[in-house]
Amino acid sequence: MAKREYKSTVPVREDRLNTTITYYGTASELVNLTKRKCLKVKDQAFSQTAFCQEWLAILTLAMITVIITHAPVGCISSLPYINIFNRFGQILRGETPLNGKWISTNLTDTEAIHGGEDKLKEAILEADKRHSPNTIFVFSSCVAGIIGEDIDAIIKQVQEGVSATVILYTVMDSNQKYGHLDTMDHFRAL
Repeated sequence: MAKREYKSTVPVREDRLNTTITYYGTASELVNLTKRKCLKVKDQAFSQTAFCQEWLAILTLAMITVIITHAPVGCISSLPYINIFNRFGQILRGETPLNGKWISTNLTDTEAIHGGEDKLKEAILEADKRHSPNTIFVFSSCVAGIIGEDIDAIIKQVQEGVSATVILYTVMDSNQKYGHLDTMDHFRAL
């Protein structure tokens, strides 16, 4: 009887399927390598995953609170699809399907450079007025973090004018899990 050999790890999807989620090179190189089945991930310093860590938190919170994403429109372009998956999961669990409650500030190019504080204030006020939630989570995108917007100060300014507790979730921590854990600690304290 032949002895079986077991591998200690499952092959990475991109290696197993001979594909990649990112590619650094020209389009013609990409087509050529794909046709020859030689496509490999090149050395790179950055790789965007299918969902950033912020999305994991949004999936967790979108059904029980209001989410405000303080970000350019591209950062929230997947929300309609995520909402569909959330609704599908609710149906599979025998629940009444509900839509998530989120608002985006949809920062423009100019606001991505100079800041979108006024849009964030408006979004917080609108979320409180429209949904009357107990809690509003403000997700500060990478853009807001890079330009150094003081989201905490904006939240403090607006907090007195809304009935909901407003909590900041930031993705600019070098390890995003700490931002998520900090947010969960605030949420549990409510």
